[in-house]
Formats: sequence, structure tokens, C-alpha cells
Amino acid sequence: MNDDLPLSFFAPVVEGVLAEGDKIVEHWDVLQVITNTSANDNGLF
Repeated sequence: MNDDLPLSFFAPVVEGVLAEGDKIVEHWDVLQVITNTSANDNGLF
């Protein structure tokens, strides 16, 4: 378990799917955890 993460945290997720006809040919997810601390004052969003 990663000690940098709180027990509950926000993680925006992007899910992508590429379909050809009626078949899924690619599927991918992108996940970015939003931690309580940051190296700078710029927000994630």
C-alpha cells in the first residue's frame, strides 16, 4: 500500500474505447490520483 495516499482519495478516470463495426479492438484507461500535497501551487485541473 502506498503511504502517500489517504484512505479515501479522488482519482479522475478517462476511459477510451476504439470500435470497428460491432467489435471492441482497443480499450484503455487513464487514472490520475489527486494527492493532498503537491510539489507546487498549480492545481491538477
